[in-house]
Amino acid sequence: MLAAWRKYLISMNRETNHIAIWGTGAKGVTFANMLIMSEG
Repeated sequence: MLAAWRKYLISMNRETNHIAIWGTGAKGVTFANMLIMSEG
């Protein structure tokens, strides 16, 4: 799960990546869940 999330973050811009890392609260969990659902 984390591998997929990390891979996605790496594919994003560095600024966006930093924002995602700083927002690893409720939003981070929700975002991770969305990604997991997308991954199947």
